[in-house]
Amino acid sequence: MATYGVGLTSKQYFLTISTVLFKPIRGQSAMKGLIVFVLGMVFLALALIPTWGYLLVYHLLSPEGFWQKFVIFGIGVYLLGGIQIILLVLCVALVWVMATKG
Repeated sequence: MATYGVGLTSKQYFLTISTVLFKPIRGQSAMKGLIVFVLGMVFLALALIPTWGYLLVYHLLSPEGFWQKFVIFGIGVYLLGGIQIILLVLCVALVWVMATKG
């Protein structure tokens, strides 16, 4: 039987990790912790859509020289700067509200 970490079996390791990740908050059920975790990951994925779009455009344009990369980077910073920060703050706030409200 495979062991992980400090002599834990795979079942014990999974139970330890799942207990830490989905720990109930203030007497809530474990299912509530799981729902908050999954929704938090979904909201984080949605908040990162502008970054994925920038990376896709960067890959499709495939800049070769220093100035091409510099201009595309500058446009990306200009366009993503405020949008990405606002979306990430909203994501953190939304997950915090979901986790603390019963």
